[in-house]
Amino acid sequence: MRSLDYDIRTGVAILHGSEHFPDDYNYIYVSTNEFVSGYYKYVPLEGKRVLTVAASGDHILQAVSNGAKEIDTFDKNRFQIYFAKLKLAALKTLSREDFISYFNWQHEKFLDKKIYGKIRECLDDDVCIFWDNMYVSGWLDKFHGNIINYYRFSDDGSDSYSSPDRYEDTRNKLDSVLINYSYDDLHTFIENLADDRKYDAVFLSNIYDHLSFLKKKRFYKFISTECSRHLTDDGLMVVYTPIGQNNLVFSSYERNEKFDRGKVYVYHKNNRN
Repeated sequence: MRSLDYDIRTGVAILHGSEHFPDDYNYIYVSTNEFVSGYYKYVPLEGKRVLTVAASGDHILQAVSNGAKEIDTFDKNRFQIYFAKLKLAALKTLSREDFISYFNWQHEKFLDKKIYGKIRECLDDDVCIFWDNMYVSGWLDKFHGNIINYYRFSDDGSDSYSSPDRYEDTRNKLDSVLINYSYDDLHTFIENLADDRKYDAVFLSNIYDHLSFLKKKRFYKFISTECSRHLTDDGLMVVYTPIGQNNLVFSSYERNEKFDRGKVYVYHKNNRN
């Protein structure tokens, strides 16, 4: 069982280049590489229960912005959940200008220590202790290439939770949403889930693309059987994958151009093959 102390020691060791990622840890994704707002708007989430990968926190915040009332989120990468919680606290605390600057790796204020000082007052104790240790250990000087996975992509569409028209509204919604975090991969999370736990929408991001060929085949079977059991009668499951790939694997899924130019597969519980 991992502990906060172990998380901190592992993070510090990786920051200083003295250790590579052990199991349950990996690079931190600062932002999504999906056009999340572009397809979330086609999924009814108002007052709904959602399951999503934690990742950068963008999926969570987009679900909040689109009206979800309860969100279960999972990630095997323990660093990623610390980061998602940091991002949610940042949105509660910062002006939109500071928020955009702090999470923009091309900006001079990227992960700026002074801006972090504003965020930390809104962090849970364990998350605050983790990030305090990262900054004290030379976070600003040593994260380059060691622990951060950079993406040039930024979902800044008009429907994004961080857009000028939606930033304040998303902030106001955060306190009324129940968010449950789990340090698990998808298989472990589903296997430990109560049989009567149902979701109106499940967002699996691009987990599929990070698997080997054999694991991809098992993944499809797993989500089509075990995961689908946890959908409500009119629930749906969304899988993101590069355009032009895997159309045979996901033959029972809808592929629609409006869902990010055909990159997104949608499985409807009430239209199973």
